[in-house]
Amino acid sequence: MMMAATTTIHCHDCREISDVVTTDEPWLAMAKDWVSTDYHCKHSEDHRVELWVGPSECLSLIHISEPT
Repeated sequence: MMMAATTTIHCHDCREISDVVTTDEPWLAMAKDWVSTDYHCKHSEDHRVELWVGPSECLSLIHISEPT
């Protein structure tokens, strides 16, 4: 069984919220002073991402309502 710690990110380029693996050492996520800093979009490491701390606006509705 493989275990890993994950976090939820918001990719501004994909307009997606997704869970990503932050470490293969899940015990790190239990430490109160540990904060993951190594995370990126699953589609591209060059995408602009930030930690997601929802709830927030629905990304799919924002995408649909923007003028093209």
